[in-house]
Amino acid sequence: MVSRRCLVCGVLAFISSLIQLMVFISIYGVGKVSVPFWHLWPLRESSVAEQLAKASQPRSSKLFGTPCPSAYFYGGFKHGQGGKLPDGEGGFVVCDTNGLREAAMSSKGCLVYSVGSEGDFTFERAVHREISEKCEIHTFDTNPIERYLNKSYRPGIPHEPVPDYVTYHVASLTRANNIRALAQSLGHQGRTINLLKVSCGGCEISSHPDWLAGGTKIDQIVVHQAKPRDETLARFLTSKGYGCFQGGDDYLLGCIMLPLRSSAWVPPAVFKRKTVLRIPPPSKSSVCMLVPVYPPHFPALAARMEMVKRTNIGPPVKSVVVFGDDSEYADFCAKNADICADDDFHPMTLEGLIGFEAHTKLKRMLLLEYPPLRFRYKGDRRGCWSKSSGRVYQTVKKFYGVAYGPAECQTYWVCDAESLPFRKHNLSDHLALNARTPRIVVSTWYDEPDCANVACDDGTDQSCAIMMTNKTNGMRFKEDTAPSVWTPARWKQIFQNVDQWWYYDRTITADWLKFWADSIGVPAWAVFGFYELSDMSMYGMMMHWSAFYAHVGRATIVNIREEIRKVDPDVFEKCCSCSKTKPNGAPPPCSTAPELFGGCLSQIPFRQRLEIAVERLGYFGFSNYNRFTVVPDMAYNQVTDAGHGLHWCYINCFKTNAMSKILRLQNVDVEGIKKFNDAFLNTHV
Repeated sequence: MVSRRCLVCGVLAFISSLIQLMVFISIYGVGKVSVPFWHLWPLRESSVAEQLAKASQPRSSKLFGTPCPSAYFYGGFKHGQGGKLPDGEGGFVVCDTNGLREAAMSSKGCLVYSVGSEGDFTFERAVHREISEKCEIHTFDTNPIERYLNKSYRPGIPHEPVPDYVTYHVASLTRANNIRALAQSLGHQGRTINLLKVSCGGCEISSHPDWLAGGTKIDQIVVHQAKPRDETLARFLTSKGYGCFQGGDDYLLGCIMLPLRSSAWVPPAVFKRKTVLRIPPPSKSSVCMLVPVYPPHFPALAARMEMVKRTNIGPPVKSVVVFGDDSEYADFCAKNADICADDDFHPMTLEGLIGFEAHTKLKRMLLLEYPPLRFRYKGDRRGCWSKSSGRVYQTVKKFYGVAYGPAECQTYWVCDAESLPFRKHNLSDHLALNARTPRIVVSTWYDEPDCANVACDDGTDQSCAIMMTNKTNGMRFKEDTAPSVWTPARWKQIFQNVDQWWYYDRTITADWLKFWADSIGVPAWAVFGFYELSDMSMYGMMMHWSAFYAHVGRATIVNIREEIRKVDPDVFEKCCSCSKTKPNGAPPPCSTAPELFGGCLSQIPFRQRLEIAVERLGYFGFSNYNRFTVVPDMAYNQVTDAGHGLHWCYINCFKTNAMSKILRLQNVDVEGIKKFNDAFLNTHV
């Protein structure tokens, strides 16, 4: 009976270990794990790799099996610089270094204690240079630094003065003089120690029972143990809620407080690439595409970025992509390594821009955990199916990228993964047409005024969500009194530079125009030009005249009818002069966008509409330039199987049949569209 029970327990233990390994591989990717998962860092130097390759597997997977893909080897002598010491001596494996960076940028700060020095500051130097220069580093040693600087002390092994970013203390770590006592002596009581390094020749065994005494908070502890493969510390820290891993070398141990933050799952190679701006920065004549993405659109984004880069013959285009957090960023780079390695790729994370606490609060408020598993498209695009929470989240990413993104761009082109251009294009022409264009151009539309909590969006663009949803306090409905995570100061910083905003709508009525006119405290930059989405023909060009009057400093709402009157008074008097509401209080018939455009603008000669739009307005957005200026006439006479005008699908279309029709037109990037088509065929949303 006992043997059978042991056999069952053994089988269950094996299955449990296998499941854990499969979960880890599913997150981290089996193709990316170059060493056993208990050796958790990418080795930077071959000499260090050779040393650590000799390490044995840990005795207990329960004690040393905590996975941490972000773990990395910091510090240590290399290339013989340690004299008699082997390469890698003095280094430690640190998990979740991005968490340390975030702490350093927060109001609480990053606090590092290093116990044991012997004149070796390679680890402290690595923390300062490679993790964060803002980390506060304190080193404790039993002897003054002068002892180690004496040439007679261990000759052949390098020692160095105390770096200016390290505060050196002559102190020993004992049970009586524990971590709490050291912190109190420095006035650090109540602060969290983000990283504790201990290498004191055995003091860890005698002192460790009191490391956490008195409620001392330590996020992560790395230790060079006096005895190889000693389980004493691991057992103690595991009992206190830590997860431990053995760093390859039998003497090295790392333990981090559980549960792991999301940033701890991101491979360090991602952090090495992660910078807001690279050198050289975007040139003054460049266009920065600011694109928020979510996982189902990764293939499409990669295809579009490659297409623009390959076909562009104008100024350089920089891709500024905003990810929700580091996990999403790592997922994208794992699937599109070539994109992440491109010098024109500038990644940012929303969590990095607004901070961990605000990001967490936003997701909680939206009832959204990331990745947004509930964020799905359903059925045809014409309706209220997109999840409002996911829409708002995507929009927040977009506009925080505008507010805090690279400033070295002549123009920001704010768009989505699927709204980049299909056609071959020359951005020199675009910039010439945009001679009067401000630095931020937003191409978006409004299509679902009655959708759940978000009064916008037809399933492709989220820009207007930020202005109309009761989830924010940007541009809110009058009856919207819900509290918001966003402060007016934040939105002012974001929108104060948006001089031009094109806002498309197929259902705009006089009530909406009155809403804008009667709204109190609406800044001038919140005035939009309206035009129809369902047609998107040259009629829409007229509405850009409204956008012209939406410049910073103007405080009045432009009446669409009045602008039509200026263009052609006779046409206006024939069809657009009605202004009285119906007996039941409904808006007049000609106030709806389809009636207004169809009844009035269709009677204005095409040449006159185009001439006025170009000469009197003087600027276009890139997407609209493609839509109205370069699209062949034959595109206006074709529709997709879903009834969309093919000219619309030049810039926004999920429909693969539309792409096949576009391929038959002239001056089309055939190779790019086929690649983009393949991406969408393999993308399920």
